[in-house]
Amino acid sequence: MFKDASGDVQRDAFWNSPIFRKHKDEDMFQYLNRMNRIFHLDARLLHKMYPNDLNDQEKKRIIFKGVPYQWKENFRHTGMDLADITMKELVNYMQKEKQAADLHDANRTKNRQQEMRKITGHRRSRKRKSQSTNDEDKEEKTDEGYNQCRKHPQNKHTWEECFLNPRNPNNKLNNKRQKKSKFHSSRNNNATANNGNNQNNNQPPVAEQRAAESNNNQSPPTSTDAGATVDNIWG
Repeated sequence: MFKDASGDVQRDAFWNSPIFRKHKDEDMFQYLNRMNRIFHLDARLLHKMYPNDLNDQEKKRIIFKGVPYQWKENFRHTGMDLADITMKELVNYMQKEKQAADLHDANRTKNRQQEMRKITGHRRSRKRKSQSTNDEDKEEKTDEGYNQCRKHPQNKHTWEECFLNPRNPNNKLNNKRQKKSKFHSSRNNNATANNGNNQNNNQPPVAEQRAAESNNNQSPPTSTDAGATVDNIWG
């Protein structure tokens, strides 16, 4: 693959491959161990392609290129020179960078979770408040002059509205009783009227009634009255 390429250009193209970068879940010591195995493989199998094997400076440069960009920027800001430190010093420094990055990620995750819990808590609080308000409204409607039907406690109507309430104008049983009472009253009135007509039909005419009353009011004749009458006749 790299036989026709020459020297450092070929080697740089090879070691800049993403497969030689540090994995996110690796710490620096794990990364160094993995790369040392690759360096050993390079020395055994690929040494014929290059005039010389990798030296320590080249290995440090490959390790340095494999870490995240921000870590490299932080290293440059320290004023240190890659050529003046050992591989151990480089790995220790980058391990501290990883710990700081892990802590930052953990805090960011924690803050995000807290924000989510806060948002969820606000939603639950609003829901409970809304439910409490609805319950209070229901209680107010129940307490303030609301007379639940005693016959139908599961239904949504008052005792005054119930058809079984005797004082309700729309009471079905009451209406039946009123109709029945009116029916009996009408029958009684008709019977009374008929009886009156029958009595009037059986009575004699008015003139006869008065004559009878006049006769009944006259005194019976005495013996003196009778004698005078006889004398008058024979006299």
